[in-house]
Amino acid sequence: MVVKEMRKLYESYMEAANSRWEYGNSVLYRMCKEQPEHKDIDVIVGKIWLIGRSYAAAIERRKNAVGGGDDFYYDVVAPKLLEIGQELDDRLAGLRKRKGLIIDDCKEILSTHKFLMDIFYELTGLEKSSLASKYLHFHCPEKFFIYDSRAR
Repeated sequence: MVVKEMRKLYESYMEAANSRWEYGNSVLYRMCKEQPEHKDIDVIVGKIWLIGRSYAAAIERRKNAVGGGDDFYYDVVAPKLLEIGQELDDRLAGLRKRKGLIIDDCKEILSTHKFLMDIFYELTGLEKSSLASKYLHFHCPEKFFIYDSRAR
């Protein structure tokens, strides 16, 4: 029952044409649909930068930050996401192929979210659950919900 209700809420939100953020979100969805892989440093930086900053979850917001901005994105974040890119791409591609309900893919969804949170923790010293959910959502919106303090 709960799954059916969640699905209806999700579908009605996705069909709503009057969202205040529809255009901006459509740019982020299109960016991730057109460039879903993690093989190009500029694409990786563009996606993590725009999604993170658009949704107030920028990866450079971290404890004991020394250096930051463009250097952090290009010198720290991009090389790590390039390193783990194939695994992340494989996980997301596998989830995109599955057309079942979210509950059917719960183990893979949670595992992928944890995988990305662990990478973000390695880079920042913070779990970055909110950023992970947002980043994954724009890559695979039918499987990942945005989770942050507003959603809580």
